[in-house]
Amino acid sequence: MLRKKNGSNGKDRFPSITSWPQDDSKDQNSQLIYCFPKQNDNIKKAKFFNVKEHERALYLKHGELIAELGGGTYELEKKSRAKGTKIIWFDTSMHQILWGIPEINGIPSQDGFIFGMFGDLKLHIYNVSIFYKYVIGGSKEWTIQQLKDWIISLFYVILRDIFKEFDISEIFQESREIVMNKVISKVCDEMNLYGLELDAFNILGFKTPENAKEVLNSKQEQAYQFKKWLENEKKRDIEDREIIQDRIKSLKSRLQGLQNDLLESKITREEYDYKCQTIKEFIEEANSELEPDRRYEK
Repeated sequence: MLRKKNGSNGKDRFPSITSWPQDDSKDQNSQLIYCFPKQNDNIKKAKFFNVKEHERALYLKHGELIAELGGGTYELEKKSRAKGTKIIWFDTSMHQILWGIPEINGIPSQDGFIFGMFGDLKLHIYNVSIFYKYVIGGSKEWTIQQLKDWIISLFYVILRDIFKEFDISEIFQESREIVMNKVISKVCDEMNLYGLELDAFNILGFKTPENAKEVLNSKQEQAYQFKKWLENEKKRDIEDREIIQDRIKSLKSRLQGLQNDLLESKITREEYDYKCQTIKEFIEEANSELEPDRRYEK
């Protein structure tokens, strides 16, 4: 059927080797796969074929997957060089893709605002058999542009499911980090299901709908005013605590004075005990006011 060729013998000193005639340039129309045989190709003459290190190949017989091949040169046995045999090469190197969803066909938020977004990503095909089965679906050609179109359609479904749980102010302001982490996690998981692995994924920006700017500006102003109030409250709290600490210091000084008065017989023991107990109660009360205030903690 098929075996990997480790060297040449005298009979096949200069064999004819079939390979993917791929150029080095990459653009949107560059192919991700190459199928053999094509029209006018003679499968009977294809004794050897080569898979480069950045490629993977599928060997199929009458539509059935026989083997997935890594880099190397392979010999196709004579009985396999017949109608129904197909070799499909895949470019598994890293591809960089710019993506975008325009506002006109954008993503709806929970409160009904439609917005666009854009970014870039880097990915590679890590499982060619899954990619061929669930994405390409038997096509004989598949370009980077087709992959980009497929990715954007997948993103649209993913992003709709995520952003429908958040209103516009949460997406752009209050819960932005949480939302972005959910997007990245979901996109990575979905890509893996189709034999693709993300090397990088970035959301570079949003297209904010005009009718949402008033809401976002209002929310931003509210957030600013709350922050300002919080800072003033904390400042006032610090000042109050300093006053209380000074009061405690003064009360402790009075306790020391009582002890001196008792030693000098200026007051009776009964007067000392009464005044000492009262001052200690004041100190305890003041200390309770210094307990941490949880109102300003996030």
